[in-house]
Amino acid sequence: MAKPTPKALDPRYHAKIAEAVKTIRAEKAEKGLKKTEATTTEVHEKVKGSWRDFGPAFALVMERLRQEEALATQVPEMPEEVADMANRLWQLAYRSSDAAAAEARHAHAAKEQDLRDENVQLTEALVKLEDERDTALEIAEKEKSGHEEALQELAAVKREFEALKQRRRGQAEVMWRLRALHRQAAPDEASTNGSGRPGNRADAHATENLPLA
Repeated sequence: MAKPTPKALDPRYHAKIAEAVKTIRAEKAEKGLKKTEATTTEVHEKVKGSWRDFGPAFALVMERLRQEEALATQVPEMPEEVADMANRLWQLAYRSSDAAAAEARHAHAAKEQDLRDENVQLTEALVKLEDERDTALEIAEKEKSGHEEALQELAAVKREFEALKQRRRGQAEVMWRLRALHRQAAPDEASTNGSGRPGNRADAHATENLPLA
């Protein structure tokens, strides 16, 4: 006998085949057919796949279903006391799970509220930071504008200062020329009496040399 393929042993593939078998049985029972057992071909049409995988898997599934059905027919009906106990256990388990679920819901609600509060705080902090940023930008714009105005005023002062320096250089040059002209004219003034004629001392010297009458 050939060794089953990995897919033929896959529990998920087995579950798919078992579901197809149960579906075919239910459809036949609904139609009122006497033979409700699913055939290999009918199941394969629903499941598809390679016969190499399907054949061994189908055999394993059908064997398991027969064993389960045999056990089900052998199991006696549940006693009433056991049924009551099972019912009480179910109620207790449900209440316990409901209490645990309620506690979990409360914890979740508290955590959600904490997150909402934290979100509100973060939002307020962000709004505050945005306001501070806008204020800082506004101040920076004003300072920038004032700085530009100060630079313009400084440039105007520099231009005026340069103009004054140029005027001062011009005045200094004129004064230098005037002084030079004055120094050149000073010897001539010393040898005259201010009217362009020789001074008194020269006249006296000339008079001394005249003959007596």
